[in-house]
Parts: sequence; C-alpha cells; structure tokens
Amino acid sequence: MDALPEDSGPPAWDPDEPALLAALVAGLAAQGSDGVTVLRPVGPPDAPTDFRVVADTGMTARLAGVPSLGRTLRELYPPAFADRLVAVNREVLTTGGTVREDVELVADADGRLRPPAVPGAPDEGSSATRVAETVRVPAGGLVVVLWRDVTDVRRAEAARRSSEQRFRALVENAADAVVVTDAGGTVTWSGPAAVRVSGRGADALDGVALPALALPEDRGLVEALLRDVAAEPTGGTAEVHARVLRGPGPEGEVRWLHLLAANWLDEPAVAGLVVHLRDVTAQRAAEDQLHQIALEDPLTGLPNRRWFLGALRDAVARSARDGTSFALAVLDVDDFRVVNDSLGHAAGDLLLVELAARLATQLRPGLALARLGGDEFVVVAEGLPVTASTLRDACGNAHGEATGEDDAGTRLAARVAAAAEGRFRVGSVATRVTVSIGVVTHQPEDPGGDDAPAGLTGGRRAEELLAQADAALHEAKRRGRARAEPFTAELGARVQHRLDLGSQLHQALEQEELELYWQPIVRLADRRTVAAEALLRWNHPRRGVVEAAQFLPLAGEVGLMPALSSWAVDAALGQAARWQAAGDGPDVFINLAAVQLAVAELDRELAGLAAWHGVDPHGVFFELSEEVLGTDVPGLGDRLRRKRERGFAIALDDFGAGNTALTWLRRMPVDVLKLDRSFAVSVDESRTRTVVRAILGLARDLGVRTIAEGVETEEQLAFFTEEGCDDAQGYLLGRPGPVALLGGFAGGFAGGSAGGSAS
Repeated sequence: MDALPEDSGPPAWDPDEPALLAALVAGLAAQGSDGVTVLRPVGPPDAPTDFRVVADTGMTARLAGVPSLGRTLRELYPPAFADRLVAVNREVLTTGGTVREDVELVADADGRLRPPAVPGAPDEGSSATRVAETVRVPAGGLVVVLWRDVTDVRRAEAARRSSEQRFRALVENAADAVVVTDAGGTVTWSGPAAVRVSGRGADALDGVALPALALPEDRGLVEALLRDVAAEPTGGTAEVHARVLRGPGPEGEVRWLHLLAANWLDEPAVAGLVVHLRDVTAQRAAEDQLHQIALEDPLTGLPNRRWFLGALRDAVARSARDGTSFALAVLDVDDFRVVNDSLGHAAGDLLLVELAARLATQLRPGLALARLGGDEFVVVAEGLPVTASTLRDACGNAHGEATGEDDAGTRLAARVAAAAEGRFRVGSVATRVTVSIGVVTHQPEDPGGDDAPAGLTGGRRAEELLAQADAALHEAKRRGRARAEPFTAELGARVQHRLDLGSQLHQALEQEELELYWQPIVRLADRRTVAAEALLRWNHPRRGVVEAAQFLPLAGEVGLMPALSSWAVDAALGQAARWQAAGDGPDVFINLAAVQLAVAELDRELAGLAAWHGVDPHGVFFELSEEVLGTDVPGLGDRLRRKRERGFAIALDDFGAGNTALTWLRRMPVDVLKLDRSFAVSVDESRTRTVVRAILGLARDLGVRTIAEGVETEEQLAFFTEEGCDDAQGYLLGRPGPVALLGGFAGGFAGGSAGGSAS
C-alpha cells in the first residue's frame, strides 16, 4: 500500500466500553494540545442551558481552581465567563460545526491561570495575559474542547504585523522610491514613489526584473548590485549609479538613479532585497557642470590651465608611444595692461574673448588651445615627425622655409602670431595687438637609450615643458616684445640661475643678509633733510650689495614677498624708534607691497609692531604705488582709513605714472603725493611744466604734501622749488645708503614732519 485509505462514513465506537472516554481524551492530549475537556449538555437537547464536564485533562480544573469532573460550567466559572462558554458550546451542538477561537486568560504572579472578570479583557493589576486557542468539536452529542497556549505565537504574529505595517508606512511615505525584489532581482513589491521614478503604472513594476529598467549599457551594474547585496549578511548594503528610462518603451526619458540595496531576504516581514531608488539626475547634471567649469575658462570658453596640464601629460605619453614630436607655444598680449588702464577691464575682457575666437577659428583643427590665465594662452601641435616638410604641413602655412628638425616650434609660433596679431575692435575703439611667444619642442624618448633625460614622461615632463615655454616667453618680452623665442639650453641655464638665486634669497632671510638703505627727502624751503625712505638691499656673499629691483620680482615668483615685506617693515619701524628716541629723527617712509595690502588685519599688525618698537605712528608714512593698488577702491579706501585712524600717514608713490592717478587722489585718504620721476626727467618740456603746476596746485587745495622724485639736476630742483613743491628726493640730494650715512647729509635732520606736511 502506498498510502492509508481515507476515512469514509461517520466515526464509530462502542458506547458500552468504560475506558473509551478516558482513552479518547488521553489520545487527544497526546496530539499536542495543552488540555482536553469533554462536555455533556444539560437541559433540552436543542437548547442546553449548561454543560457538565465529563472528562478533563486538568485545564478546566486549573482555570476554575477546583475539581471539574461532574460540575457544570456555571458552577465552575464566574457568570459572565460561564455565559460566554455556554453560548459557544451551544452553537457547536446546534450547528454541528467546529468553532476555533482565542481566549484571553489571566496569569497571576504565582503562575495560576484564571478567567478574566470581564470576558475578553484582563483584570487590572494582573501580572500578565495568556492567550489560549480553543477548538470546539461536536462528537456524539458531546462537545470536545481542545486547549493550546498560543501566547508566544500570537505575540510573534503581532510583532510581524507591526513590522510589516511599519515597513510599509516607511517605504510608502519615503522620499526615495522603494522596491522589493526576490533574490533573483524580480520586483515583488513597489512603493508609490516608484511610479514617479519609473514613469510606469502602479502595478507595472510587479514581476519586472529590476535590471531591465536600466539602459542596456548599465544593466550589468544593476545585476552586479543585486548579486553583491544578496551575498551580504542580513542588513548588508551595496550601491551603484545607473541610468534608467523613465516611462515605457525606448522613447522614455533617461534619468540617473542612485540605487541603494539592502539584504532582508531572511527577515520574515520583508523576505526580499529592498532597493531605494533616488533620482539624482539634477545632481549629476550639476556635477557635470561643475566639472566643466573646473576645466573651462569662464571668460573665453576655452579649456583652462587645469585641463591643459592633463592634455599635455597625455601628449607626452602619446609622443613616447608613437615616436612623434610636438611643439608647445605660450603667448601673451603685449602691453595688455595699457588696454586695461586706458579702456577699462571690461574692454580688456572683450579683447581676450576676440583673441580666443581668432585663435580657435584660424589655427589648424586638431591643435590643442587653452587659456592659462590673464592674457596668456597656450597652443600645442602634436604628431610632428622630425622632418622639415612634415613640420610645415603640421603647423600650417609659415613664413620662410624650414631649416631642420628644430623648426617645429618656430613654425608653430609663426602660425600663432599670424592668427593672433592685427587690429581688434574693442567696443568703439580699434587697437592693434601684437603678441610675444615662447616655444619649446618635445622630442620622443629613445626607448633603448641610456642617455634620455629624466622625467620625459608624465606630469613632471608636462610641467617642465610649460615652464620652459614660459621662460622663452619671458625672454621674448625681455628682448623687445612682438617676437617669438625658442627655449634653448642657454636660456635654461639662465632660468636655473634664477632658481638658484631664489634659493639664495631664502637663505638671505635666514642668515640676516638683508639691510635697509635710506634715501633722504629734503625740504625745499630750507634744503634740510626732513624724512628718509627705507629701501631694501641684499648683501649677497658673492655679488655684493644687490638693489631691490634686481631681486623683488624674483621674490614675487618664489613666494617670498610676504616675508621680505614683513622684514622690511619691522626693520624700518625699529630704526624709526631709535631716531625718535634720539629726539631729532626724520619722518620715515616705508613701502607696502601688494601682498601686504591684501591682508585685512594689516592695520592692526602695523599698530602692534609700532607699539612693540615704541614708535609714534605720526612720524611713519606708508607708501603705495599705483601699480599695487588694484581695483577694489572702496575696500582699499576703508583699509587705508583704518591705518590713518591709528596715526599712520599714507603716501601715494609714482603719482602721475599711470592713468588712474586722479581717481586714486579723489577717492583715497592720501597725505602725501610723490610725483613720478618722469616729471623731473622731462621738466624742460612746457607740457610737463603745465601738468606739474596743475598737480601742485591741486595738492595745495587738498592739503596734501608733495615730494618730487628723481631730482638729479640743479635745474630740476630749481623748478620744483619755484613751483611750490614741498620736498624733493633724488641723487642730487642724496643717494640711498646705510643708516650711518644719513646723518651726514647736508643740514642734518630738521626733525619730525616739518614744513609742508599736511595736517
């Protein structure tokens, strides 16, 4: 027999067998029930009023607290509880059906079970509630009641339902779309937000393989995500970005989604992989835009320096791989500052935009073009074999014939100059533009050679090439502008010399090789020295005394200007303190560098230094030249006013050298004007005399002290004296020298801000 035969017909038993009932009760109890009770109806068969216990494994007696056999339910239990049991048992007999229900019971502190005072509700003060599942079965006019304690089962079921409800509430109200998939990635449930993200109907996602929503090229990413997270322990996560089509069909809108998946396969309330879908299309677009901004010059739209360095590194790698050369040209606009100063910065920007457009349209396609910053551009021509004819083809039409393999840079420079130079219209003004160009040619490495220069590939070589082209550009500027210069070994040696000099300048600060020279400023009314300007000098161990003009530009390039400027100010204030202590010292003029003017707390630092040295600020004049003032007139004016409030005076140096002098005079809190030396040089010209008289008259009206710079002849001195200039400074009156020499100038010191000092 493969299986037991099914029961047929009603059950049969011998009613005269005395052990029958006891055997049935014991058998039922052995099947896993916690208790079995058999009840016989009392009263009319069709409407019994009570039920008597005829068999009990102990559950009924335990609830009643007394022996149960032979007693009725109304004798055993409180009225309300008994009424409820009688009604249920009567229903079982009259309908002939099985009734299954849960009954809540009270468990006292000592573990005793009893029925609740109010059916269905536990008593107040009870220690716990237990749940009994009862199954009532009619059998031969009797009612068989099976009892089973299901308290833990019901609690687990309630906890699962609560967890499911909480999960649904969370995912249905989450900002992210949420879907649940099986281990294979098929969607088994989707939240409302998933409709918005996918663009499909409410039920359209059910049964869909989640990777199928992604673009074909991104499906592998989603499949890998599901595979990886399924291998994680419960609660483990994985994430990926992928593109999906929002909406059905191939015409849907492409959106970027961030998918964060968590493994809840073994969690009964979830039983799946929970995937959060966040639409990050706008974020990705913003990131792409930021990336574009990071690599693009905002003014001209050309690639910027950052992009170019990456492109140059790639060019070096391709050169080594393909065995070809490339040429690099760096150019900038000659006298671009004149355009800015005369026509304004907006005009300068227009010129750069037009120049970029010309270069982009007129240079051969395939050349790499970028703006490095300011008015500086760079061009690279790749793939140049080292033969004259192919160089001509690669660089376009050129002036003259190629002379050999070193001609690559020359021809590129000629092509760039032809594209960049000419007349430009800036607004309503037409101006002629010339450019200076520095070029360098990169030759591929010899793969088997032992004498190849170090660092020919990668970022180091790219930076080196750009530095070499920049050095050649500076050489073109030095040799007269409007020309191209190649980088040569000789030029490289000079550059290295400058680098060495920069290193020596670092040491000069550490080894106290710096010194202040002082140039007297003479009051013209009585030819007495009333002030002195501090001028920085470097006592070089081998070169002797080096003037500031020979090393300050280099200091700016190597980042030493802040340190040098701070040293000079500190040393000058120290000398001013010693002169003031002697009682007959001159006013002290100290130059401020552009890097110092950019420090917002400079006035506080200067006041602190003056207090530390014990200097009266009223004898200290800080000089600013037009070339370092910048364009932030309101901001600079506020900073200068704060210095004046602390007692310092402000002198405007080289007045009249630029085109914005009157603007600065009108808007800056200036105490002294130092007339540019160009006025002294051309004082024999009538136009110069007219301008000087106007400036001196304007200064008198404004209450501003005037100093003529660069006075080297008696005729110059006589003119400034006759026109009412307050003071003068120049080689005729005294060359710069160490502090010990200053007291030997004619007339000695006249003392504090004498004669002509503005109030």
